[in-house]
Amino acid sequence: MTSSSSPAQVEDMTDGIWKNLAVDLPGLTVLHPLLPLRVSNLIQLLGTPLALKIGDFLVSIPTPEIKWTADLLKAFSLAPPQIVCGKPSNGLVAIEFDDASLLNQFIALNPLLKTSLLTYKPGFYYVWMRFKGEPVGSFSLLCSKFHGKNSVEIFDEQPMTARTLASPVITELSAIKWLPADEHEIIDRKRQWAYGPAFRKGRPNSFYWAARFSHERGIVYDPQQRIYCRVVENAVRPISENSLGDMLFLYIKSYAELVEKPVLLDLLISLNRFAKLIRALQAVAVFHSSGEETVYEDFLKKACEPSKGVTTTISEIWSAYVEFSNRIAPGTFIPNLAPKTAGMIYRAFGTSVSNSIKRNGKARSGFRGLALKRPTTGAPANADSENGRSEEETTAPESSLG
Repeated sequence: MTSSSSPAQVEDMTDGIWKNLAVDLPGLTVLHPLLPLRVSNLIQLLGTPLALKIGDFLVSIPTPEIKWTADLLKAFSLAPPQIVCGKPSNGLVAIEFDDASLLNQFIALNPLLKTSLLTYKPGFYYVWMRFKGEPVGSFSLLCSKFHGKNSVEIFDEQPMTARTLASPVITELSAIKWLPADEHEIIDRKRQWAYGPAFRKGRPNSFYWAARFSHERGIVYDPQQRIYCRVVENAVRPISENSLGDMLFLYIKSYAELVEKPVLLDLLISLNRFAKLIRALQAVAVFHSSGEETVYEDFLKKACEPSKGVTTTISEIWSAYVEFSNRIAPGTFIPNLAPKTAGMIYRAFGTSVSNSIKRNGKARSGFRGLALKRPTTGAPANADSENGRSEEETTAPESSLG
C-alpha cells in the first residue's frame, strides 16, 4: 500500500498540530556536534531503559544519563541510529502505517492512543506504545507493520515530525483493537504464542490445530459434565463425541486439501494420532471463567521468581498450583489452565518457553532461569534442576506446547 498522504490528512486525530521534532525536540536528526543533546531529548521522550542500534553497536541506556565515548560518537556520525523495539527498550513497540486513512481508522478504534506518541516521516506513520511482558515479535499485517522486536530508523536526513510530544502509552496487546482486515492474523498470532506454531520440524502441531478447530467451530469442553458443546448464535448446544470426531476429521482433511498441505493428514494417519488430537482438543477447549485465569496468573507471579541456573517445567508449576488450590479450597474443581502457562510466564517475567528442559533424561517443556519458591523459606524449590520432580509424577499435560 503506497500513499502520498501528508500530515495534514490526519488533522482529525487530535486537537493539536503536527510538530517538527527537529525544531521542537532536537534529537531526531543527526547533526554531529549537538548529538548528545539531541539523543538526551529523545531519551526524555521515550523513557528508559532504551536500546539504540548504531551501526554495529547496540547501546543500552538504563538511565536518562548516557556516557559518550569516542567510539560511540564516531558510530553516530557514520550510521543513522535506530530504536530497538521489544524487551531491550522496556516493551517499546511501534505500529507502522503507510496510509493516513488507515492510521485514522486505527486511532478511532483505540482512542487511548490519541494521547500516545504519534510520529510521521515521508510515507510512514507510527503509533508508539509499550507492552508489559507481552510475547510479541515483529510481523507484517495487511494494513500495517508491527515492530515488536526489530529496529525502527527514526533518525533520518528528513526530519520526523510528531503529532504530540507525548510518551508512549502503556497498554497490553489484548487491549488493542485491530482493523478488520488484520483481525484474523492477530488471532492466529495469539494462538501460536499460546500453543506453538502450526508445524514443528515439518510435522503438524496437534495443539495448534485443536485450538484452531475449537475457535473456528465454536467448540468448548465442560470438564464437570464431561461433555463437548458447540456455541452457535450465542446458544450452547451439546454435541456427541462421535459427531465431534467426524467434524474434526473433516476439518483437518478439508484444510489439508485447501492449502495443499498433505502433511496435515499425519494427524489422521492412525487411531493413536487422532486420539492425541482429541485429547489436545479437550485441553485447549476446556470451559473456564476469566476469573479463574486471573487467580492462576496471580499465583504464578507470587510463586515463581527469576533464578539463574535453575529450570522449571510446566508440569511442576501446574502441580504446585493444584496443591495450592487444594490447600485453600479442598475438593474444588480445578479447570486445566496449564496450556495458558507459557503466555502468562512470559507476560510476568519475560521468559520464553523451552522444549528441552531435562527431567529423568527426557526433554520437557518449561523455563530456564525460573524457580518455584519454597512455601516456607521463599528459596527455590527446584534448585537442583536435573534432579527436580519427574514430570511423569505430575498431573499437568504438556498441552500448550505439543
